[in-house]
Amino acid sequence: MDKPQASRARDNGVYVIPVAFSDGGRIPVSKLELSLLGANRNAYRTVRDDDDLINLVDSLNAVICPGSPDITTPTYAPAITTTTAPSTATTAPVTATTAPVTGTTSLVTGTTTPVTGTTSLVTGTTAPVTGSTSSVTGTTAPVTGSTSSVTGTTAPVDATTTPVDATTTPDVGTTLPVAGTTASVTTTTPTPPACQGLADIVIAIDDSASTRRDAQGGGTEVAPGQFELAEYYIQNSLLNTENINIGLIAHSNTGRVLSGFSNDSTVLNASLTFTPQYSISNTGAGLDVSTDLHLDTGRAGADKFTILLLNSRTSDPFGTLIQASRARNNGVHVVPVAFSDSGSIPVSTLELRLLGANRNAYFTVRDDADLMTLVDSITAVVCPG
Repeated sequence: MDKPQASRARDNGVYVIPVAFSDGGRIPVSKLELSLLGANRNAYRTVRDDDDLINLVDSLNAVICPGSPDITTPTYAPAITTTTAPSTATTAPVTATTAPVTGTTSLVTGTTTPVTGTTSLVTGTTAPVTGSTSSVTGTTAPVTGSTSSVTGTTAPVDATTTPVDATTTPDVGTTLPVAGTTASVTTTTPTPPACQGLADIVIAIDDSASTRRDAQGGGTEVAPGQFELAEYYIQNSLLNTENINIGLIAHSNTGRVLSGFSNDSTVLNASLTFTPQYSISNTGAGLDVSTDLHLDTGRAGADKFTILLLNSRTSDPFGTLIQASRARNNGVHVVPVAFSDSGSIPVSTLELRLLGANRNAYFTVRDDADLMTLVDSITAVVCPG
């Protein structure tokens, strides 16, 4: 949404009445965006299908008819002061692909070379090979009247398998299949350098109802990727300096302090065991508690950051907007990090931009298990120097 244009309309006495409709599913425009577009927070309407727009006639007439109480006293969203934060880029995870081995046992560099002069290999189908010549890395292997199956298994071949002469070195991040087996890819967690300046960092864990996951040992748990990210910052060499203090909060219906600012990993790790609320997502309540923690116990001269983890849009758009403005006005740089449960990102881009220290200081991933892929990008924002 072009917020300056919505403000321009209001400033010039133009009453905007947003009417959002869907194609039978969920409304595609967030309440926050509709509230900011409208003449006031109640001057918007929604229906589930465009066929239902006619049902809004009476409601719309009540707004646009002069003298309507809906628009006689419009309210406006508080002004937002933008603070420039370092520009960041999100890190995409490396995906390794395993190519199937077909018929013969040969070391191939992650791909399968089709048989010369016969039908090309097609995944999931069987290509007959009758007395033709197979060429793999310059080596000719005779094949006599057998059938090669392209389904990850090895078909019988009368001729003796000829090994590849050259040794192939795999590229970093790829999987080298050997004789029909799959080699595992080992990823290394990045270790950024210690921060050079003072910083107080609050990590705000979302424990709203949408974060409830089935635990491996039975029962439920809060989306575990959040704890992996928090534990990384607690245990990492980033904390091997007195420059960095970390505080922990949880937010759902209310915001709660789990741990005040500390660089003691034992204290911080112990505070990650708590009883989740699994309630609505009142993001503003979490921001309120986070800002209070910075103002009440933060160190003088330290940069103030809140890594705000989110799994759903806020239940109170205006209250959240007010708390985001309060954080900015008190020098707290909010870094929103939205994650999904393998679906679409549940928080709108507009909401993330209004929450963040600036319009680019937010991050998204498709699953909480992918939060660790953002470590370098988040650290570049919250680590002074």
